[in-house]
Amino acid sequence: MSSTRRGAVHAAGLAGALLLTGCDDPAGSGVESASEKSRTAAVSAVTAAAERTSEADSAKVTTTVKSPNGLVGDVRLSGVMGWGPLVADLEVDTGEAASSFLPASGRLVWVEDTLYLGSQNKGATAPGGKEWMKLDLGDALAEAGAKDLAGGLGEVNNQDPSRIMALLRSAPNVRHLGQKRVDGATAEHYRGTVTPAEAAEAGGGLDSLGESERSALLKDLRDSGVKSYTIEAWVKDDLPLRIHTTVDSPAGKISVVQKLSEYGVEVNAKAPPAEETFDVAPLLERFADLGA
Repeated sequence: MSSTRRGAVHAAGLAGALLLTGCDDPAGSGVESASEKSRTAAVSAVTAAAERTSEADSAKVTTTVKSPNGLVGDVRLSGVMGWGPLVADLEVDTGEAASSFLPASGRLVWVEDTLYLGSQNKGATAPGGKEWMKLDLGDALAEAGAKDLAGGLGEVNNQDPSRIMALLRSAPNVRHLGQKRVDGATAEHYRGTVTPAEAAEAGGGLDSLGESERSALLKDLRDSGVKSYTIEAWVKDDLPLRIHTTVDSPAGKISVVQKLSEYGVEVNAKAPPAEETFDVAPLLERFADLGA
């Protein structure tokens, strides 16, 4: 695999890099079992958290992604992120995952469905002496046959915390695990596992999202090839302080831990000048045409 293509795959991997079922009453008496009551309470609490998170619109975030080395390895991102639509300005630390196209430290900007990955050193990220690698997340990637890359990039959009909480709400076995001390605060701990099919069948499980957001989320789930999401959330005052998502993906298990604070913070992410960017989409199209 060429270094240019490897860099594109690494960038896509980086982008890609972010449940107890109640039983029926056997006597038919209409009385809820203890497990049903527990699940109902958990669903209610997670629904409230999903709604308030959606309304909050932005936060400071530190995200740690652990994935198979062939995908991207371990990556840490920190900065500010907004959602609805997704926008972010994040410092990137890739550590041992660094390559000639994925620097040990750099910057990731997400704006208008486009991801920009830059390095502190001019020409270290993109060919042609450019400072930024550009990945357009439109349908062109999927149409070019780069479904795995497009699906992986979709995972970034799924790291919108309001979407993750909506996914947790749709899990058939979401439950409350009690109070836990996390990041200096006492929070309520919830956990559940959900498949893309279960999320699609959940109906009201995604009601905290608008119609367009719900449709986009379900499309991303279908396109990603992911088998399931196991989600843990630590919630205080109806806002998640930490979310741990384990993604069972075609590339292997991907762990994404988000620490969130300062909800409502201003996000001023801006696309870099066009003359400073290298668009990798044409390369991906050529590789797809070659069957590489």
